[in-house]
Amino acid sequence: DYFDRRRAVPAMAEQPLFRAHGVSVGDQAAERLVAMTTTPSLFPLLRAQAAQGRTFADDESEEGRHRKVVLSDALWRRRFGAAATVVGQSLTIGGVPHEIVGIMPRDFRFYDD
Repeated sequence: DYFDRRRAVPAMAEQPLFRAHGVSVGDQAAERLVAMTTTPSLFPLLRAQAAQGRTFADDESEEGRHRKVVLSDALWRRRFGAAATVVGQSLTIGGVPHEIVGIMPRDFRFYDD
């Protein structure tokens, strides 16, 4: 419904959907954390850009192209030791591999559960 309304009603062009939920991240050393699933329009609406890599592309909300992840700075530092090579690597979320496409700036805050 959201995508149909977005196409039909131009005023909704920048109205993102998002949902916070618990996920398991990683394979052998998995950890449980709160993640957010969002439509690609969230970051442009907030005028937020990735510190490294990028945020989501519009077509990455489509089935088959949606397994992308943008990391928080804190998760990037804790889990990956702030490695500059993490963009483009795979991260298992809920048992499913996702491509890391970006890392948000240290001061980016949107949602606290």
